[in-house]
Amino acid sequence: MCDARHEGLLAKALRDDVNLVRFQPGHIELRLGERAPRDLPTRLARLLEAETGGRWLVSLAQVGGEPTLREQAAATAAALRETVLRDPLVEATLQAFPGAELVSVAARAPESVDTIQLQEHRKEGR
Repeated sequence: MCDARHEGLLAKALRDDVNLVRFQPGHIELRLGERAPRDLPTRLARLLEAETGGRWLVSLAQVGGEPTLREQAAATAAALRETVLRDPLVEATLQAFPGAELVSVAARAPESVDTIQLQEHRKEGR
C-alpha cells in the first residue's frame, strides 16, 4: 500500500520504528520509536483514508505495544535458524566438518497442490 502511493519512508518507519498497541477498524493506536517521524500518525491516517475510503483515527500511546515488524521478522528468522541447527542431519553435517557453520537459512514456500500432483505424475511416468 505504501509503495503504490510512493510512501517508502512511511513504510520504513512503520516497519522499523512503530509498535502496534491496538487495532480495530477505523482506529489504530501506536507507540512511536525515537526515529519515527512525528507526522507519521497524520500521514498514516491520510493513507488509510485514501486506500479504504473511510475515516481513520491514528492515536499515540506512551507505553506498550507489540515488537516492531522488523523485530518480529528477526525473531522469526532466529527461531527458524535454531530449528534448522537442531535438525539431526544438520547437526551430523556440522560435526562431520569441523569449522563449518550455518551461514544462512531461507524458508521454502509451501508446495502447491499443482506442484505435488505434477511431481507424482512424473514419478508415474506419465
